[in-house]
Amino acid sequence: MKVLNQLENSIDFKNIFEKVPWAQFLLRFDNEQCLVNAISDKALGLLNCSRENIIGNDFSVLVSSFKTLNVEYSPMELQEKLKQFLKDKENAPRLLLKTNGWDLTATPVLENQDQCFSLICHFTESKAHSESLDETTQTEKNLNLLNTELERKVQERTAELEKARYIADNANRIKSVFLANMSHEIRTPLGAVLGYAELLANKGIQGIEREKFISAIKRNGELLSNIINDILDLSKVEVELREVLLSDVLTDMASLLSLRALNKGIRLQVNYHGDIPKIIRTDVLRLRQILINIIGNAIKFTDQGSVEVTIKCTKESAGQNKLTFDVKDTGPGISEENIKNLFQPFFQVDPSARREFGGTGLGLVLSRNLAKLLGGDVALVESSLRQGSLFSVSVNPGPVEELNSHPLPAARQTEPEVVENARLDNIEILLAEDCIDNQFLICTFLTKVGAKVDVVDNGQKALEMVKSKDYDLILMDIQMPVMDGYEAASQIRQLGYRTPMIALTAHALKGEREYCLKMGFDEHNTKPINRKTLISSVIRTLAKHH
Repeated sequence: MKVLNQLENSIDFKNIFEKVPWAQFLLRFDNEQCLVNAISDKALGLLNCSRENIIGNDFSVLVSSFKTLNVEYSPMELQEKLKQFLKDKENAPRLLLKTNGWDLTATPVLENQDQCFSLICHFTESKAHSESLDETTQTEKNLNLLNTELERKVQERTAELEKARYIADNANRIKSVFLANMSHEIRTPLGAVLGYAELLANKGIQGIEREKFISAIKRNGELLSNIINDILDLSKVEVELREVLLSDVLTDMASLLSLRALNKGIRLQVNYHGDIPKIIRTDVLRLRQILINIIGNAIKFTDQGSVEVTIKCTKESAGQNKLTFDVKDTGPGISEENIKNLFQPFFQVDPSARREFGGTGLGLVLSRNLAKLLGGDVALVESSLRQGSLFSVSVNPGPVEELNSHPLPAARQTEPEVVENARLDNIEILLAEDCIDNQFLICTFLTKVGAKVDVVDNGQKALEMVKSKDYDLILMDIQMPVMDGYEAASQIRQLGYRTPMIALTAHALKGEREYCLKMGFDEHNTKPINRKTLISSVIRTLAKHH
């Protein structure tokens, strides 16, 4: 038997060996010891002994029970017979003992071509000796079946492990490519920010050149922010449904993406197939993010020709409405091989260091995840090399009551534009922020519009300042030494101060805003700090308290 030692430890083997309807036991030779590895229930009853006292012990312990069969024996002689049997290397049953109506028959078990280290022994009545040999043959068949089944399971397990190893290796490869691309994506704009900042520090830089450097820093900083947002969005996928004018979504999308298309010298065209709803119920931020990702990709990969967006509203068989945005480009198209992996995280059509287009490889998978949360999907409808691609974005717009054939009115003025000329004259603000650069940046934003700002670098100092001076508003960083922003805000509220507070945090994961509000803040702003967003938030928060 090739794997007897494995069989002896298997549950199936023990169940078969112990429950057979005849008296048998299994001996295994280990150096000079002859150990009992298994014994059937029938043999235990015949010899009037217990399994606990027999299994794992020397054969001589079992021999002492032979007296119940009135067998006259010499234990040493019997053990020598067993050893001689092994040395003969015969693979056939042999009668070892015949006395007082009982036969003891042994069958060697070959574990390799040259040696055997185990014996299956049977007790049978003398008149049934021939039947005993048949029973021994059946036992061998059972053991062979067990061996075959065990080998089959080993092969299956090996195949499963090989598949798991392939998946793990492939995942590691994808991760390595992603990290290499991310390093490139982050370091490129970061290098530009640091380089232009160093040039800007030169006192001789003035006029148009200075504006050029500032513009480059701002542009690359925004690119870095977008890359980080792409990564974080994978862990904070959530939606907040509310009613919104579809025209506002389309206006924002068109105003942003038209400039990208214009800069590339291609045409961005928006078409409408039939009437579309005036008001939809969706997460406007997520829908805008999906459209910017998909249409932005089409523009990025198209060097000549056009990108056409066709919008239509249909009713599904289940009675639900479906709002669809078909995005067709005249770009390079996608090969069949790459189509299979297109919606895998971190996958990029060209992952090489020479790739022409940047990006994290997260846009498509993130867009699909978001679209499914909005009751729809993102799919590649068709693509041909050197002819272009057609992607389809669908969402559930909710109940559709009013349709509109002309959904694009004049663009609505956005909130940052409303506060462009706003003033905060004589508004007393306390800023708790431990980063010196952020202190200077935020103070500059606020003092430029007339606010008066006191600065501390931890929550404990902020708590002391609030006790000694009345402020119109508190801006509180979250992660600070001595006392963090959560604890400071909580203690300020416990003291009974109702001063409006805005949290400034680099944490952008799910639930952060809700936790800040729970700890006593009135508003939550995510870093990096944008001037218009900050001033708008300050004005809005102050307005709620007056």
